[in-house]
Amino acid sequence: MDPVVIIGTRSEGMTVLDVERLPHEEGEQVLVEISRGGLTAARWVFFFHDAPQLVRYFSSLSRHWRGWRGKQEWKSLEGDLEIQATHTGSHVDFVVSLRSEPSWQSEISLTVAAGTDLERIADVLATTLPT
Repeated sequence: MDPVVIIGTRSEGMTVLDVERLPHEEGEQVLVEISRGGLTAARWVFFFHDAPQLVRYFSSLSRHWRGWRGKQEWKSLEGDLEIQATHTGSHVDFVVSLRSEPSWQSEISLTVAAGTDLERIADVLATTLPT
């Protein structure tokens, strides 16, 4: 699989590097990389059938591109990938956390334009992850 940039760019954002379906329909593993300021963190994130919830999360953000109150959050079942989105008017601020407990945690902040950028993210996820 070619790397698929979800939020931002490969050097400043969140990228899905690979998706692997686990045997016996247990779910999927997704190799996620986050990068910012020359630092990169990557790890396999286990999705116990929560990939569709991540797709729905971004689809909901895209549908409500004109705004929402507070933070919209999504977290993988084991908590090793967490995404928070805050609408600031014409943009959306994302905080993406990737962790491998108890060893390390990395977090990046990104800003994208509301509207077409959110729609692109939702579309890319819908075609990349199993739904």
